[in-house]
Amino acid sequence: QADWDANLFIGADVSITSAGPFGAVWLRSESSDSTTSNDLVVNSAASVVSYGTNADGITATSNNGWVSITNAGDVTAAGGRGIYADGGATSLSDVTVSITNSGSVHSYQAGLRAINYRGTTVIENEGTVRSTTRQGIIGWSANGGVTIDNSGVVVADHYDAVVAAGTGGDVSVTNSGSVTANRNLNLSQVSPDFHAISAYTDGAGSVTVSNTASGVLTAHWDAGMAAASSSGAVTMTNAGAIDAKTGIYADSDS
Repeated sequence: QADWDANLFIGADVSITSAGPFGAVWLRSESSDSTTSNDLVVNSAASVVSYGTNADGITATSNNGWVSITNAGDVTAAGGRGIYADGGATSLSDVTVSITNSGSVHSYQAGLRAINYRGTTVIENEGTVRSTTRQGIIGWSANGGVTIDNSGVVVADHYDAVVAAGTGGDVSVTNSGSVTANRNLNLSQVSPDFHAISAYTDGAGSVTVSNTASGVLTAHWDAGMAAASSSGAVTMTNAGAIDAKTGIYADSDS
């Protein structure tokens, strides 16, 4: 069914535990009607635990609309992603896919993952995010830009910690918190890099990365900040602390 919106609000006095294949909280629109928009909103302050293999803590996806997930609770995903938002696959006009986190997220796969197929991806974190095997935070757009703002704590135990990847749009990452990219030598290498922040765009678009005075970046196996653009400007500024194998790396074909 097309042309409807869904709003899910989960209070702080709620506890959700799941061992099922869909994860603990799962909201989805499968409509492919590109003439309408099915928009999804999730606002949770609950304690959420997912034990299923490849099962996420909180998921909201819409083929033809924008998606917004806000979390202020504790989310644990033992085998999947902590919070996953996905939208715009069949949309004809731009939509926004966003995740806002002020809670605690600990996951086996990506901590916060937002995917947009038509428009801008936005992630804001002022909480704590940790991933065992993938990115702490990743935002990607197939047709647009990405904006990530971190004032909290992000740790990736075996991957890039914060990743912003755009296509034909501007990419911006601002850090005023703590970002750490580790490498676990007991695990196979699934990532080519172990940057604290990795930001890039394909096609037209600029890339901007800023580590403010309060920002701390740690990446003993790779770069503190890495940025690249295939046809746009790359701007990187640091006023904070970087402890990394390579402090700052920039690449542009423009």
